[in-house]
Amino acid sequence: MKRVRVPNSRARHAEPYLRCLQLLLVSALLIGGIALGANADVIQISSPEDSFVEDSEPTVNFGFLGGLYVGDKVPGAPNSIARTYIKFDLSSIPAGAVVNAGTLYLYNTVIYYPAVTVGAHFLSNDSWTEGSITWNNAPTVYNASPTDSKTISMAVWTSWDVTPDVQAEWAGDGVYSVVMKEPAADEGADGNYVLFNSNDDPQPGDRPYLQIDYSPDTAVEEMRTSWAMIKAMFD
Repeated sequence: MKRVRVPNSRARHAEPYLRCLQLLLVSALLIGGIALGANADVIQISSPEDSFVEDSEPTVNFGFLGGLYVGDKVPGAPNSIARTYIKFDLSSIPAGAVVNAGTLYLYNTVIYYPAVTVGAHFLSNDSWTEGSITWNNAPTVYNASPTDSKTISMAVWTSWDVTPDVQAEWAGDGVYSVVMKEPAADEGADGNYVLFNSNDDPQPGDRPYLQIDYSPDTAVEEMRTSWAMIKAMFD
């Protein structure tokens, strides 16, 4: 006798609901153009090491000071070019996470009239240290073009979008270094400078930090697991 399989009525009636749930999960994966958009998170990383260097005092280390100069530290002096070096340890980003954005924040307390343009130049050499860096030994091989540049004319928080540099270092050695400097045409010529707070500033809330927007690598797997559990309920 030929056997006829009778469809499971519960599964048959549940099929439209399963399809709707599947579409909802797929839509969540596609929102924002990335699979992890629904589970993005944000952390702020403090700078463990920062300092400025100056060509008029080429052997002096300024890593212990509460300020970071960029520009002409001594306006009118023939040699007073100041550049700032900042380093961030990215290890607090969860392992396997996808870095969606990296933003550098600095707060300046002094701006020498009228304005100073400051660029964030990616530095792949992380060997320098806050307590030993000087003009003479500071790494000088960094990106000639800034990843981002801002013109500052007042005491205010300023941010630089350094996403591609942070992404590269997150995929690399996990340490991000940056050189903050004026354009070459302005250094030692325009007589202006800006003074940022360093990681030694007495006010913790005014110190440099790197904001990371990231997506945990578990987001897609969690959605797949959820879908499997829902589907199993109707099988």
